[in-house]
This record gives sequence, C-alpha cells and structure tokens, in this order.
Amino acid sequence: MIVAAYCWLLLAAQPPVTDLLAEGAKAIDAGRYADAVKALQEAVQKSPRDIAAQFQLGLAYSLAGQDPAAIEAFRKTLELKPGLYEAQVNLGHLYVRNQDFAAAEPLLKLAVTEKPKAERASYLYGQALLGQNKAVEAEPVFRGLLETNPKSVDAMIGLGRSLARQKKPAEAAQVFQQALAIEPANRDLLLETAALLEASGNKKEAIALYSQVTGDAAVNERLGNLLIEDHRPEEAIPHLEAAQRQSPTPANRYALAVAYLRVKKPEAALPLVAKILESDPSNTDARMFYGRLLRDQRKFLAAAGQFQAVTKIQPDAAEAWSELAAALILAELYPDALQALEQVRRLKGENPAYYYFRALSLDHLKQYKPALESYKRFLELSENKSPDEEFKARQRVIVIQKVLSK
Repeated sequence: MIVAAYCWLLLAAQPPVTDLLAEGAKAIDAGRYADAVKALQEAVQKSPRDIAAQFQLGLAYSLAGQDPAAIEAFRKTLELKPGLYEAQVNLGHLYVRNQDFAAAEPLLKLAVTEKPKAERASYLYGQALLGQNKAVEAEPVFRGLLETNPKSVDAMIGLGRSLARQKKPAEAAQVFQQALAIEPANRDLLLETAALLEASGNKKEAIALYSQVTGDAAVNERLGNLLIEDHRPEEAIPHLEAAQRQSPTPANRYALAVAYLRVKKPEAALPLVAKILESDPSNTDARMFYGRLLRDQRKFLAAAGQFQAVTKIQPDAAEAWSELAAALILAELYPDALQALEQVRRLKGENPAYYYFRALSLDHLKQYKPALESYKRFLELSENKSPDEEFKARQRVIVIQKVLSK
C-alpha cells in the first residue's frame, strides 16, 4: 500500500503547480490514474524541483502500475528532500514489490528507525530482510509488529516464514496455525500451514488441513502420498485417482500404482506403470517397479525383460542384475541366471540373496559341489533373516552331501 501525504503536499506545493496537483489528487481519488499521471507530468515539467509534484507523480505512477517510472519519481523526490519518510516507505514498497530487496532494506531501515511503531514500514522492512534470506534479522521485526498488533495475520506469516527459514518448522507451524485461526478461509495460508506441519513431522494434522482443499491436482497428489506414508492406502486412492485424472503425470501414476499395490490390486497398478514407460522409456525406477509387478503376477519372462532393460541403461546396477537373476530362475532359465549373477559378483554385490540364487541355479544344473558351497555361504550370511529359504537350503545341503559321498 502506497502512502499518500495530501495535506503535506498542498502546503509544500509551489504556486505554478498548485492547480495541477489538485487536479492530480482529484483524479487519484476517482481512480483515474492515467489522468492523474498526465496532470502531474505537466506539473513536474513546469517545476522539476517541486518536491510535492515529484512525490505526487510517483504516487500516480505506482497506482497506475508503472513501477519503473514510480521508482524514478520517488528517487528524485528523495534527492530533493533526503529522509522524507513517506517517500522512503513508498520507494521501499516498490522495491519490495519488484523483489529488489537489497535496495529496499536501507530505505525501510531508516523509516523504521524514525517511526518504530509504524506497522507498514516495519512489515516491509521484514519482507526486505526475508527476501535476502536474512531470517534471523527479520524475526525480531515481525515479533515487534505482533507486540503492536497481536492480530496481524501478515506479521504472523512473516514471523512463521522467518522461523521456517531458520529450520524451525514446528515453531513456524504453531505461528501459522494462529494465523489460520483468524483467517480459516485463507487457502494459501492453509496450504502453507499444512506444509509446515508436514515438515515438522505432524503428518496427521497436515493431512487434516490438506483434506480441506478440493479440486487441486497438486494437493490431491500430496495428500495421497501422505496417506500412503501414514499406512492408509485405501484413503489415498480416491485422492490419487483424482490427481491422475486432473494431471496424468508420471509421478501421479506412480503414486496411484503404489497405492493399488498396497491394497493388493496389482492388476490395477500394471497399466499405470506401463503408461509411465510409454512416455519415459528410460525411467529405471518405473521399470524396476513394473518388473516386480510382472514377477508377482507370475509373468517371469516379461519381468526379466524389464530388469534386463534396466541393466542396459545402467550396466552397474547390481540390484537390477540380482532381480534379473531371480526372474530367470523363476522362469527356469538357469544358465542365463548364472550369467546375471556373474555381473552381480563383478559389481561386488554378493549378499545372502546372491549366494542363494547361485546355489539354486547350480543345483538345478546338477553342479552339486559349487551349489553346496553357495548354500553353505548363504547359511553363514543369512543369520535367520530368511527362515523359509534357510530351511530349504539346509535340506538341500543334506541331500547334496549324500549325493557327493557316493
């Protein structure tokens, strides 16, 4: 909000421009800013060093949305009368509005020093500091504003953002909740409060706030993901379905596919991931997900194809080679599985699963001695983490030892 100073202007005006100033003021009051600019430009032409004319012209320009011209007019006003409070605040406001925060700071600091209780100047000063990531310096400015006006939502938002930028999301969320209590219908305030609650770990409260916003694809996506994280996939699905209809992005499709999988509907997840890969064939995360879905549907060769595609894009992805080996074993393609496992070994990815898969492949190929070694190594490393596989491995160790002893 630009600060006007009509009484001072009328007193300061020089006789040659008094009528033009009055005409400009009348046009401003009537909202005819173009007419005001015209009259005041003429006043400045007649008397370039008239402080009142320069100030009023800056005001008219700013109200007409001509910020560069307004900035120039207020700068000239301050050249004519350094330290003029109203011109400092107005010029500072224009700099803040145009995100030139460094230029705004010294002007507004002087204004606040002169009138510490002036809310508008203090608020703009805080914004100028925040705009330069000077959150520590901005915090006391906004706290001071709240001492003057405890119900100022703008000051609460400024304080909350100052705290958030100091990595204090819980404190920031508390301040934003106070502001939201005053303006519960403020959608932007609601979303910013929800984001701060989420950042501070209060997911349930964040979910409750996000749930109040309807019809927004981004909010539906975020809400759906939070509900998945909160182990509530059934509730997440309607929001993610809405987000997917509104904005069918790979991220929305992926989140919805995850939700379907969590509620044991892999058949609904498959076409979503297939769509992602149609538009982005090099998306290795989606390919790994798709491969696992196909594997769980017992489509082992198709799953192997997805894992193999990942290894072509990322030859050093040990996890993809391991998944490929597992799919090939399930498809009973044991020589191919051993080749994949050799790549896992090359990448130093030998873990309990590697030795188990290797033992299975060698066992089926009747290469009993190396199979026995791999089973034993698996049992050494597994440490009761895979009881079913450990039971099977122990049984095969007994059988193979009998075969080799003959």
